[in-house]
Amino acid sequence: MSEEPVPEPVQEPVPEPVVEPPLSIEDLMNDVVVLQQKEAMDSAALNSIAGISIREPLVTWATLGFPNAWTIHEVSVVPPARCSDGVARDLAGYIQFVSGKTIGDHVAALQARVTGIVVSYAWTGASILIVVTKA
Repeated sequence: MSEEPVPEPVQEPVPEPVVEPPLSIEDLMNDVVVLQQKEAMDSAALNSIAGISIREPLVTWATLGFPNAWTIHEVSVVPPARCSDGVARDLAGYIQFVSGKTIGDHVAALQARVTGIVVSYAWTGASILIVVTKA
């Protein structure tokens, strides 16, 4: 019987330790302020949904023959890893946190402005799509 040669073990390189620069309280407070500013901007974008101008996109939708799930507005919202209160949230939770309403509440306010049209939403990644369908 012949013995097969045993391969030499592969040695993985040892990763270098991550060295972070020193942090101060001021640095951390600045990071919190940046988070709060982002949350305020996201809140404004979400709260603007109820008041968006819808006539032009709805006319375009009508000229195309009323295709289903036609996007009339898009809002981009990316939750941070942790919100300014230290809590990690998914997109739905983040929307509620920054705006005080669910995305359904925002869409319902827009729905109240139209008749014969169903307003709904979908999201893909960071984009929240406001879509319409004929009732």
